[in-house]
Amino acid sequence: MFDWSKLTAPTVPAPESQPNGQQVEQPAEPPKPAEVVVVGLPATALKGDPVWVLSRQTTNVLSDTAVYCGEHNAVHVEVFVNGTSPSATISVEGCAEQGGTYLALPAYSAKQSAVIADTAFDVPVGSAWVKVRVADISGTFGSGQGYSIRVTPYTASGLSQDPPALLTLAASAARTADGTGTAVTGLGWRKRYVVLLDITASATDAADTLDVYVDVSLDGSTWLNAIHFTQQAGDGAARKEYAVLDPSSPGTSAIDVTSDAASGAVRPSLFGPQMRARWVIADAGTPGDQSHTFSVVAYAQ
Repeated sequence: MFDWSKLTAPTVPAPESQPNGQQVEQPAEPPKPAEVVVVGLPATALKGDPVWVLSRQTTNVLSDTAVYCGEHNAVHVEVFVNGTSPSATISVEGCAEQGGTYLALPAYSAKQSAVIADTAFDVPVGSAWVKVRVADISGTFGSGQGYSIRVTPYTASGLSQDPPALLTLAASAARTADGTGTAVTGLGWRKRYVVLLDITASATDAADTLDVYVDVSLDGSTWLNAIHFTQQAGDGAARKEYAVLDPSSPGTSAIDVTSDAASGAVRPSLFGPQMRARWVIADAGTPGDQSHTFSVVAYAQ
């Protein structure tokens, strides 16, 4: 375990003078943890530089400052709270690129609800960059009060991966047009997925079709199709279909991923730290009557 005591708080500038000679009152410093001490870890343990990502925050926000975690597998997050009846949700979000779109990490510890006092927690990280989000903030904050947050990336041999998790790639809903689900990021720990497509209704013409895909990305920019579920007819019956992604047997031949896989095909060795669902709905019958109700979830190990 790390002993996260004795960390130095950021320096508060000296009071400035106004033209009338009065001094401007400066906010109080957040609590002063002192220097980081590594206790009881193997000699291979590594620690990055602590980074203050938020200081005296009193409104909901995603930190402008990002912390690089490309050489580490976890972050230690310290939250310092000062105010009257404060409460907030603190979550760690990840992205493959510093300036990209940050999404919630799947680790159970990545989101801390109803934080009302100083606290600290650790989050396994599989993405190259992380930011911290403050949400649901409430309370009364005076000058120099609010939520201050410091993040320290670190690596320790023997750190276990995230526990198995259920990822929602597309929540159940009736859909009438093409779309893409919200990408799930921070999946660098994962080694295997079981992905389930659950179609509960197709209320349209027989000639209409639904194609559901699951894509993965190495960098959050280029997406590669890993799963193409069997095409659903517009008047098809409700059904469930699953596919497995497992790179443990990647084969010895190069695989062309320039275009999507054929209907019903899986590229099981295709893997990446980000995943999303995508769907294409074709209206070949009566115009405007296409509708399919379905969901896509993945069990990640």
